[in-house]
Amino acid sequence: MGNIVVLFAGFSLDSARNNFCLEKQFGGKSSAELALKWASSNGTKTFVLSVPENSEKLSSVVAGISPSSSSEIEIIEEDSWTASKIALKIAECCKKSECDSALYSWIDTPFLNNSITKKLLDMHAEYIAEYTFADGFPYGVAPEVINAGTASIIANLAGEDASATRTALFDVMKREINSFEIETLVSDFDYRPLRISLESSSKGGFVSCSALFSSLNLNGNDIAEFDADELCSVASKNPLVIRNIPHFFDIQITSKVNHKTLYSPENANIGIENLPDMSVCEFEKLAKKISEFSPGAVVSLSAFGEATRHPDFLEFVGILSKKGLRIFVETDGLCVDSEFVSSVAGKISGSEIDWIVDIDAADSSVYAKVRNAPESDFQKAVDAVSALSAAFKNHVYPQLTRMNENEENLEKFFRFWRNAESPSNGKIIIKKYDSLCSALPDRKPADLSPLRRVPCWHLSRDFVILSDGSVPKCRSCGKSQILGNAFAESLSDIWDSASPVYAEHVSGNYRGKCGGCDEFYTFSF
Repeated sequence: MGNIVVLFAGFSLDSARNNFCLEKQFGGKSSAELALKWASSNGTKTFVLSVPENSEKLSSVVAGISPSSSSEIEIIEEDSWTASKIALKIAECCKKSECDSALYSWIDTPFLNNSITKKLLDMHAEYIAEYTFADGFPYGVAPEVINAGTASIIANLAGEDASATRTALFDVMKREINSFEIETLVSDFDYRPLRISLESSSKGGFVSCSALFSSLNLNGNDIAEFDADELCSVASKNPLVIRNIPHFFDIQITSKVNHKTLYSPENANIGIENLPDMSVCEFEKLAKKISEFSPGAVVSLSAFGEATRHPDFLEFVGILSKKGLRIFVETDGLCVDSEFVSSVAGKISGSEIDWIVDIDAADSSVYAKVRNAPESDFQKAVDAVSALSAAFKNHVYPQLTRMNENEENLEKFFRFWRNAESPSNGKIIIKKYDSLCSALPDRKPADLSPLRRVPCWHLSRDFVILSDGSVPKCRSCGKSQILGNAFAESLSDIWDSASPVYAEHVSGNYRGKCGGCDEFYTFSF
């Protein structure tokens, strides 16, 4: 009975909200146009799930497609979408078109590939599967295949609160994974560690898509017909595809600390201590630059200092909230009390900020040893988790930096905090010890680094800014390698200045401090 194609467009396509789905960046075509063109080659009819605000824009896109194709495109609108609504519409559209199954993807994916699609459909039919997907490929080159009946089941299982995420259908099935007949097309090479996302509804994804398109030798051919293996290989070797824009800004607003711990960067002599506090005026201008360069980024206020000791900490939090940036704070908790928590909660909603409280031990004696602090501070740190969790539930994480000095405390720490009844509601982080490229003594109880070296995640995603505006190449370098000044220069220019170093990583060349660094595989956001 064939299959239909369902493309999801239930999100704002407004370029003012940093959505680039309709930008004609790909040989005069937009992501939406390319996705619809792919759809016309792979289904009897295409259904676009949208919202009312997109009506005019999508109608214009459809009208610009050849008449023979546009007549087979139907736009379905809902005020909002959930996983349940998506699954239900897929089932209804299959029934309406008298088709057994649907290909499903998002409309912002310009690199959907015909050969991968055919393999998925053939596998789905051969093994009489209910759901078939591709694994190990970069996101955006392969759709999902789902049976009409299975879509109905998912709609019932999802509930009304399941969000319309990119993995919504599979996320629902995971709850009852053994109840479904699922087939998987596995890539010959696992591209997942590179986290390549070929979509254009975010600035980072759009930069990646643009860089990939520019590096392909299409010679006027249809992009959906491009050799899938070559496309994925080109993407994995292009530094601009992987390193698009920074996603995590690690900012030092103060160099003040309450105690110098055994792993404290202040002991590493990398030039990040005794710097002046960042002013509100400087920070406000910086936040504006960040929101324009990397909208939706995560901003940490805790690089090389105890952020809560800055007298204008609350002002900084409010500034980031107004700019639509996510906030991250790592603290020792010693300045945190009920009054402090109430003040922060009055500035922002609980979902806008994440907290890490460095505790590093399961008892006061080990705490005092690791953190060079009085034993009495241990209970203050534990109480800080409780106070923060009361206002920011499920966004507070007690953390232990694992090292030889607290290794025997690890299991006790884990068992206490991992319990759902703990003050953090079971949230917990065990962090790897960082010697800052051997600037600190080696205290690692175990080497967790992968056997195969990969390009540094921090170099590809992080942007570190010291309180005087200086931008180090990375956190481990400190003042020894400064790329520029974020107060005086373009963030884009500073970011681009590190591209040659990242290109060396992609080619397998790790020199200088990079050669001896073991932080390359750790990941912030």
